[in-house]
Amino acid sequence: MIAGVERRVEHDDGAIEDELWNWLDPLEAALCQGRCVICIALWQSIAPVALLPFHLSLALPDVLRGLPLNTEFGIVPFGRRTRSLVQEFRYEVGAAHLRRREARYARYNEERAHPKDFLHADWESRLDQHPEIARKSLAGTSFLAVEAVGGGDGVASSASRKVLGRIASRKNCYQPRVLVPLAAALPGKRRASWPQLIFSLH
Repeated sequence: MIAGVERRVEHDDGAIEDELWNWLDPLEAALCQGRCVICIALWQSIAPVALLPFHLSLALPDVLRGLPLNTEFGIVPFGRRTRSLVQEFRYEVGAAHLRRREARYARYNEERAHPKDFLHADWESRLDQHPEIARKSLAGTSFLAVEAVGGGDGVASSASRKVLGRIASRKNCYQPRVLVPLAAALPGKRRASWPQLIFSLH
């Protein structure tokens, strides 16, 4: 367990919560050492690891000091089970916003911010104008757009974000996203660079 970190994942059953916390130590090692870390779970399903990009952005934004608040992630592979998991309603909007604000404050106060840590996610910028939304619990895919990337040229197609996509600012904000694989390229879509982190769910 990472020293000094309190477990604060409220919306999962115990099995999913335990699975997610098991991945934090190897992820921290990968960040600190700047290299790939291979984790093996013999004969066990590791589907909950697909929630890590969402948890690290919304539930535990400052649990890993080496991870920028606006990190872009990739999930490989991304099948029906994974999609169903990340579409479950488990993150309260107001609580997620508060945690990200606390993380920014802590990083500023302790002088350990990464570049663009203080750039707000697009869904945060207008949240004070919609107090009714702050009390809602939404799926992670409402906060982070899921973009399908396919072909050798890296074209991407972005899925809509329910609820938060409607209030998201289009100016001077960061659009959080998770990249997932697509079998074939999508003509006419914008190109995307691959993310800093890719979780293999094989």
